[in-house]
Amino acid sequence: MDQAHQARKQADQAAARLRDAAARDLVGRTLESDIDRLEMAAREFGRRMVAVSDAVASCGQSDQFAAEILSLQKRCAQMLETVQLIRSDGVSSTLPLLDHLLQDPT
Repeated sequence: MDQAHQARKQADQAAARLRDAAARDLVGRTLESDIDRLEMAAREFGRRMVAVSDAVASCGQSDQFAAEILSLQKRCAQMLETVQLIRSDGVSSTLPLLDHLLQDPT
């Protein structure tokens, strides 16, 4: 679980960096790098969530961690959806979504 939380923290940091760059109206390679960083962090978060889910299930502790795993899976899905929206709609049109992503306490 610690690795999943660490991956979430890294993805949150990548989202914050992208949000800051977008707010400063950075364009081009800098912004693309930040989008790529968020996507890679979100995908790593997802990979770790699969590993955690598998490990918890194989230990027979699914019930104990079900709520926490569900919360982390929702967060991961939200990050991946945000990346897809940014790729299709552009960062400027998704700034409110980035704000919401960064303020989400789950």
